Amino acid sequence: MTESEAETIKGRVDLGSPVRAPGSWGLDPIVDVVCKRLYAQEALVRVVADPATLSRSLVDSWVQGVIQAAQYLGAATRLAIDLPRVGTYGAAQMVEAVLDAGRLAGLSAEQWIFEIPCEEWGPGPAMAREALVDYRGAGFHVALDHFGVGYAGLGLLADFHPDIIKIDASLVRGIGESRGKQATVKGILSVARELHIDVAAMGVDGAYEASWLRAQGVFLMQGCYAATLYSV
Repeated sequence: MTESEAETIKGRVDLGSPVRAPGSWGLDPIVDVVCKRLYAQEALVRVVADPATLSRSLVDSWVQGVIQAAQYLGAATRLAIDLPRVGTYGAAQMVEAVLDAGRLAGLSAEQWIFEIPCEEWGPGPAMAREALVDYRGAGFHVALDHFGVGYAGLGLLADFHPDIIKIDASLVRGIGESRGKQATVKGILSVARELHIDVAAMGVDGAYEASWLRAQGVFLMQGCYAATLYSV
């Protein structure tokens, strides 16, 4: 990666004043290690503005910046975005803003993957989850992020059928030396196959981890090592 590319993916949308930017973001590739091609770019979103100050124009400019950077780095097929807690602005409005900005950039709904963080499955309001249920008919894909930790366990699959499960890095790192992690991941994969859910592994930072996962039929990977397995 060149220095200019690194600056692009770590940038914050500048709307005249850094204070006005609703969030910061970076891009992290999800790689199909069998085809050795980019499957999607994940926009790692952090909302830094006071949610009460967010406006549609600010969010639109922010999302457009993410799309432009992703397309520059070769994400012509899919763009994954974390759906964060955005307070009074509302997750539903965020979904609408992302889809509208994508259409303006030539991205169809089918090219978006909305990722739900594991805390959305805990007690209390689940704004992102509810918004995705309401808008899912638009055609986008839904991924469960950090699957296998916290509240993001197998039981929730009975109520919400995602398109993708992203196995948390804590279950992936050191999997070659841990029979417990191997058994857990094999169990997740078995359920995913029964439900026809795709699986991606997070935190794939070594060749052995990648080799073990590939032997189990996991082809979508994310992490330092996985990122070396494709070229734009």
